[in-house]
Amino acid sequence: ATLRRSLEKGLQEGRPWLLCIDADVLIMQELTEFIAEMARMPDDVFVGQALVVDKLLPSQRPAGNHLYRVRFIPTALTLIPTENVLRPETEMIQAMRTRGFLFRQSQRIVGLHDFEQYYLDIYSKAFLHSKKHGMLMHLTEPVWQYLSQDDIDFRIALTALGNARLDATPPEVSRDFRHAAAKRALGSLTLQEKLPLDEDSGTLFARLIAKPVDHGDPMFNRNLADLQALIDKHIFPAEAANGWSVKRYFLEWARRLLGLHSQG
Repeated sequence: ATLRRSLEKGLQEGRPWLLCIDADVLIMQELTEFIAEMARMPDDVFVGQALVVDKLLPSQRPAGNHLYRVRFIPTALTLIPTENVLRPETEMIQAMRTRGFLFRQSQRIVGLHDFEQYYLDIYSKAFLHSKKHGMLMHLTEPVWQYLSQDDIDFRIALTALGNARLDATPPEVSRDFRHAAAKRALGSLTLQEKLPLDEDSGTLFARLIAKPVDHGDPMFNRNLADLQALIDKHIFPAEAANGWSVKRYFLEWARRLLGLHSQG
């Protein structure tokens, strides 16, 4: 329903492009460069997507952002899944691609994903990841275990992962997914919910992109690199074969953003 309303609003606005950004993405200035990049794409490109630095799936990956060419939206609206699926937007885009409309995956990083989220939402997202990205959990879980020593977010994530393994109920993509269970988890960890953010964007980014911290743990760094390589294999197959993403971007971002001790 949210996807449909977003596309319909973009169609009503009548502009060339519609930019959809998820609420859990903190937007960076590079977003303007991504928009300019897309404006240079061929006329048959329906949608483009950039990368974000993800906290819970510690990597740079495509998530939480799409830039749609508005004149193709009427066709896309007819292809939104009607059944309950975990990836309605992805399925719509794939249906468009099978009809010859092009998708562009950019290499630009335009935001920070799942940083500074409430504990309730961290729990819900980690629970969903365990179902939606199960093939990554063998690499993600040891990273969470390591980072949980200094960051409460990852303690919450590990609790959600453990509970998800005991719960066979099909997951849902909704705002309050598993919030009741999350509240119980917070109680068991004797945690109070975070206060709302009161920082301006400049102060917030200055705090997040702090002085790099080298964990100095070879196994941790290897798990990070293997996780990134697995994600790259799916989004940039040719580049991943040459180790492109890990070498050029991610390890520096990981040290800057995942090395923070802001919740400890």
